[in-house]
Amino acid sequence: MFGAPEERVDLALTVADGAVVSARLTSQRALAITGALTGRPVEDVLRRVPLLFPLCAQAQQAAALAAVEAGAGLEVSPAHHQARAALALAEALEGHARALWVEGAALWGGAPDVVAWAQLRRALASLTPALYPDGDAGRVGGGRLAPDEARIQMVLEEVRAALALEALPEAVVELAALTRWSERRASAGAKMVATVLERGWADLAPSPRLCPELSAQDILRGLSSAQHYSDRPTLPEGPAEAGPLARASAHPLVADVIVHHGPGFLARLVARLV
Repeated sequence: MFGAPEERVDLALTVADGAVVSARLTSQRALAITGALTGRPVEDVLRRVPLLFPLCAQAQQAAALAAVEAGAGLEVSPAHHQARAALALAEALEGHARALWVEGAALWGGAPDVVAWAQLRRALASLTPALYPDGDAGRVGGGRLAPDEARIQMVLEEVRAALALEALPEAVVELAALTRWSERRASAGAKMVATVLERGWADLAPSPRLCPELSAQDILRGLSSAQHYSDRPTLPEGPAEAGPLARASAHPLVADVIVHHGPGFLARLVARLV
């Protein structure tokens, strides 16, 4: 079970002879909460959108902005699109670091490195004011974008320093090299990879299909053709996995891991590292 009792996702598994023979996923997400936004001014809605998402709040706000701007026929400069993408990437980086340093520690039996994660969060949090000093990054059409190059460079240096040990060497582009790198256990990522390989978990939970990149037109077609698409978005081919593995599946290292172990546990982990 994930989430609070009033807003959760339940996964029920039926196991026989050590194997999962059936799975049932039930969502109790409070989708009706979006009704609280009805009738409010657009600016008010956009301020509230990030509050509805404990994860990916920045990306959701950027998507909401893009939808409003498209509906209003507003042209937004490439610079604003780049700035919003940078903020969404920073948010994703924070999530990957949390998965490695905090949540992942339980996998290899270590202590969560909350100090390193907190330091990285502080560095990434300073990126927004470095781009939008007036705090109006969520304004329709774009806020006052005034990049502070010195401050941005400082953020990048702090992030590089924080992730120095986690960075995979450029030469690690195949499974054999990844295995050698992990055996040194010099970072949280290396320890996780080594643990997964040692315990034979590399091919666990393979994905039946990876989600292709979807265009705005693909989403519009889904919304217009499926009655419950907004509640349970689907593809014509059936369920597909999104996330890091889908985005990074063409990376040489991820592709080699998939060749040897399929699009499963190890491939998902490596997709976060690349």
